[in-house]
Amino acid sequence: MLAATGIVERPLAGAPALPPPADLPASSWLVANLTTGQVLAAKDPHGKFLPASTLKTLTALTLLPKLNPHSKFQVTDTDANVDGTRAGLVAGMSYSIKTLFTCMLEMS
Repeated sequence: MLAATGIVERPLAGAPALPPPADLPASSWLVANLTTGQVLAAKDPHGKFLPASTLKTLTALTLLPKLNPHSKFQVTDTDANVDGTRAGLVAGMSYSIKTLFTCMLEMS
């Protein structure tokens, strides 16, 4: 069912019905049981979308405390050609972690 692009649902017994599709305008979403991970409902769960600023913020909050801001990362062709907002990374160049995170957050 999760291969579909429309709305799919497998509600638990006694669960309230989903609101009408017009009240759920997001391009993609997923609702899961927090305890079991069972997917209860979704819309285009495997769709390819540009990352939201919220995801970028969560990435920064999670990784910045764990990474050395002065360590270097060498960009590959794949890195330089990722879909989404462009920061102008050049394949073969090395950038500090601080610079990469600054670019990621400022380009939002």
